Amino acid sequence: RACATVGCRGIGAEINGDVVQRALASAALLPVGVQSLLNFTEGPFERMVLSPEFDKATVIYVHLVPEVLQKLVPVLRTRIAAGVRVVSQRFEIPGFESDKRRALATVACDDDAYFGDMGPAFLYTR
Repeated sequence: RACATVGCRGIGAEINGDVVQRALASAALLPVGVQSLLNFTEGPFERMVLSPEFDKATVIYVHLVPEVLQKLVPVLRTRIAAGVRVVSQRFEIPGFESDKRRALATVACDDDAYFGDMGPAFLYTR
């Protein structure tokens, strides 16, 4: 929605190819101008954070388990600019104090079969 309303760019990396295909199918339903603002790739997040697009981010959304979030901490501390917002779904980012915590949908979520619900979201501002 943010891409359509304010023109921000969205990039995403996902290790589950089925999730990437669903994201691509959803993006294909958007207007052509919005589609060009989105980029989804199948693979580990480590590859995405090394991309030039990552350095241009103004908002970073992650849905990663704590062990993987811990690996992301050095990147967040050194590569993102002041004012960049980071949203982590379900798990807090180790060593960071969140600005806000919000509960997401409490109903069962078909897209998250592993956890069964959306869990909380944590907002951090660099």
